[in-house]
Amino acid sequence: SGVNFSNNPPTFHEIRSLAGRLYKNEHGEVFAQKLLGHTSANTTKLYLDERDDKAYMML
Repeated sequence: SGVNFSNNPPTFHEIRSLAGRLYKNEHGEVFAQKLLGHTSANTTKLYLDERDDKAYMML
């Protein structure tokens, strides 16, 4: 297939965090919180934290 896999793939929580941030950008934080199934807005904020100043681009 020509796909090269990394020796250090993202964890489940990193992928979940990325999905949450993408949904937040499109539909807002409340939507992302419901999608992630969090009852606490504080928990959602942890997932939506950018963690650094790097820009990410989906291919």
